[in-house]
Amino acid sequence: MQIKIPVLAALVVMTTVLAIPLATHPAAGNIGPNPGDAGNTWFAYGPNAAAVTRIQYTYYNGNTGGTGSEFEDFELGNLDLTDWPTDPVHWASQGCTDATNPACYDANPDFLQTPNQGQFGDFGFYFQAGSSRFTRSQESPGGTVKGPFWGCDWNDGLTTTSFTSSKTTYTSQCGIYMRQAFAHLFDRVTFSQNRQLASLVCPSPVVKDPSCAPLQGGQDGITLAQEQAWASLPGGCTFIDAYRCQPSGGDGQQPVGSPDFCRAADLMIAALAGPASIGTTYTGPVPTKTAGTCVLNFGAGGVPTTFTSNPFRAMIRTTQPRRDMGNEMMAAINALFGATVVTPTYGTIATIGHPIVFSDPPQSPIDDWDMYTYGYSLGGPYPDHMHGLYSGDGATTYCGGLQSNEPNNAQFVCLPLLNDAVDQATTAFCTKGSVTGAAFQGIGSRPNDPNIYCQTVINGNVVNHIDFNTATTAAFNDWGAAAVDIPVFAQAVRTAALRSAGGIVNSLGFGYCCGLASLVNPGQSSYTPSNPLFKFGGGNPSTLRWGQLQGTSEFNIFSAQTVWEFQVDALIYDTLFSASPIQPANAFCWMCSTFTPTTTSSGNQQFNVELRNDLRFHDGTQVTAWDVKFTFLNFRDAAPATVGGNEFNLLNIQVQDSLHFTVNWFGSSISYILFMEQFVIPAKYWVPADCTFSSISGWSCTNSAETNPAGIVLADGSNAVYGDVPIADPAKVDPSYDPLTSGTLIGSGEYMCVSQFTADLGKIGTGCAANSDGSRATQALGLGAKLALQAYLLPSSATDPYNQYFRSYDTRFPSSSHSPGSGVQAQRGQYQELTYADKSKDGIVDISDVASINLCAGASGQTGACTLANYAYWQRDAFETTAGTISLEQPIVANDFDNSLTGAFSPSSLLNLATYP
Repeated sequence: MQIKIPVLAALVVMTTVLAIPLATHPAAGNIGPNPGDAGNTWFAYGPNAAAVTRIQYTYYNGNTGGTGSEFEDFELGNLDLTDWPTDPVHWASQGCTDATNPACYDANPDFLQTPNQGQFGDFGFYFQAGSSRFTRSQESPGGTVKGPFWGCDWNDGLTTTSFTSSKTTYTSQCGIYMRQAFAHLFDRVTFSQNRQLASLVCPSPVVKDPSCAPLQGGQDGITLAQEQAWASLPGGCTFIDAYRCQPSGGDGQQPVGSPDFCRAADLMIAALAGPASIGTTYTGPVPTKTAGTCVLNFGAGGVPTTFTSNPFRAMIRTTQPRRDMGNEMMAAINALFGATVVTPTYGTIATIGHPIVFSDPPQSPIDDWDMYTYGYSLGGPYPDHMHGLYSGDGATTYCGGLQSNEPNNAQFVCLPLLNDAVDQATTAFCTKGSVTGAAFQGIGSRPNDPNIYCQTVINGNVVNHIDFNTATTAAFNDWGAAAVDIPVFAQAVRTAALRSAGGIVNSLGFGYCCGLASLVNPGQSSYTPSNPLFKFGGGNPSTLRWGQLQGTSEFNIFSAQTVWEFQVDALIYDTLFSASPIQPANAFCWMCSTFTPTTTSSGNQQFNVELRNDLRFHDGTQVTAWDVKFTFLNFRDAAPATVGGNEFNLLNIQVQDSLHFTVNWFGSSISYILFMEQFVIPAKYWVPADCTFSSISGWSCTNSAETNPAGIVLADGSNAVYGDVPIADPAKVDPSYDPLTSGTLIGSGEYMCVSQFTADLGKIGTGCAANSDGSRATQALGLGAKLALQAYLLPSSATDPYNQYFRSYDTRFPSSSHSPGSGVQAQRGQYQELTYADKSKDGIVDISDVASINLCAGASGQTGACTLANYAYWQRDAFETTAGTISLEQPIVANDFDNSLTGAFSPSSLLNLATYP
């Protein structure tokens, strides 16, 4: 899923790998290891009962410096870890070398900062095809028509197609001219270089393959020649990169009279002077270029009121550098017209994101904005987010898709060629083809490269499929030729922590933080701070103090969208699969024991999955296959713009029993296993009130429509079938539903929400957040609010030994024959139980391990079947009814059969995974 950043749905892999406790950082220097360096060790277990058992979140004002900011509090010693890339002013490379200045992070001996790396981010400008400035805008089918006030219909020019699958947008030539003009007004490269950012051409992080020129060695993607071919108006300059004639010589805003400014004037004139056949609706005086400046000259009457009375509504985020970016684009457009034609609205994701830009009817109007300074976090190894961002299926009902209050495709991109390319990319199951065939001829293809096919055999017939790189490059080219939006930068990622914080992992593309659960098991390192102000946990080694750049609006998993919301939800809810934080293409079973991929005769990919049987939600109930099915189907249909953004090609899930199920996808894809790195929620808290559960047959409801919903069309054209699970309760899917207040913020993840208030002290699922004045908080957390999560460890009163996180780390698990402990409490530490049950130490409890313990069942010493070595290995007094006689050890091992650490990878094959066991 992609996550909107105040800095979905495609992919931010919500990796649930865990960090090693009590690790020590290198003694030399204050720059931590790179993601792939040997010292950047990660663990696939935790939380550690002897280290951090509480994570405290503190929320700040959204600024990266100054009063009230996260980084000010970090420099005062009030945080162990920050969650946002540091500004270059803190770097030694930018001149901050005073070791006595807490703001010089590289120089401060008590701070640790990651090396510079590229971010999985995409920041820029996008537009709104439903705006009355740029189309014949309607709020609903048959509604009142307004516009286009700026003299050009960007779309198909028809009101009869709006709110149908026939609607096309971003297609008219005048609209392309106008957006190309906007692109020429802003120098992405200079703006980025001035701020130590990575400039973008494609709507994708530059570290992904394919990309857009300038390309790295061996990287596929759009060439400079293709970018130059995007210029649709003859004449003008030769691009040095996409929509740029030459550097601005200053910052992002191209100066008046510069080649790019004059090219923007040519394009705007072409858009307003064109015939109706290219979408032009303008009837006023056609402007000319003012000599020497190229400012548009509309004649004696000045700029027509159709522009000044219907200004371009720019939604500008207040966080930097997005505020600068928006202001400079606004200034450039005003300069082009020689008048104020842009009206800015400044705000946060809570004030302009959710209520204006992201939302549509019935939550808010369509026609309430024109441009937004967007930001996305796009994790994962491939640029497979293009479908989520640009497929017309995600543009709510405007292009005939499913209704969504907050559609994934908020800019209403419904471009047929782009749709075709992103659809092809979603069902490509190899990255680069190796089978020779006729070259793919679509826009964005590599016409001289015949080696572009993935080959498969279906029903005995060899079938060639376009590979992912070719289809994605085609999508980039279709997008670029239409000038759909304007990517500007990805951040250069350096994140900071106290040096006394051990065990934090530098995740690829993210650093020490930023939404991934790769730091849930840190602890105090062996480093002694030179300034006691910077002690880990403020002197309390059981608490990690984690700064959050800004607040939250939603913890409701169906509505959560931002990094800060998922930094809580990602620790409360666990994921079916996970991946290495430094090799994100390496996805493995997390909540599952085993999985087997197959392909049906129709070419659809299936995954036969077995859940682990030691999974529990925080309320102690077992996680079942029906919970997985309920989650995946409802995320697909009820939250396609957010957490369900990757599920667009999910057809169904067939449950065989409480632990076994088959996930069915449309076609095959390199990304489907990554798309199953999906949260699992407890169905019992989200189903309609009339539904009941059977451990044999799943869910049934009095209202049959809740298990057989109508009107949900799947990727293969069939209608959705739920069957043994219902749709989620609409009242709970609604953004107004607050699980924190309702007591349902309950998952199966590493950490729990536990009430800290006297009225319901210790209650799970509620009461874990407080406002700045100490009062009980809702899910909307503002400046100064705090939230605390508690490690999911075995309660002292537990009667079920698996009422703990299934990868918990606790050295009190019996490690030898006479280790202390008895009963349920002896099974504290499920990682230790796995390593005990895995006698062969290959990362999985297999039949040889079970056979070995079976031969020793009932033995009180060496027997003919049970060797002395095997007896000594298996025997634990703590598990026995009669000390010295192996008894309950056998069912413990049997319960772990097929469980693995990182299946289907062996632990030794994953880079920097700590030595097992």
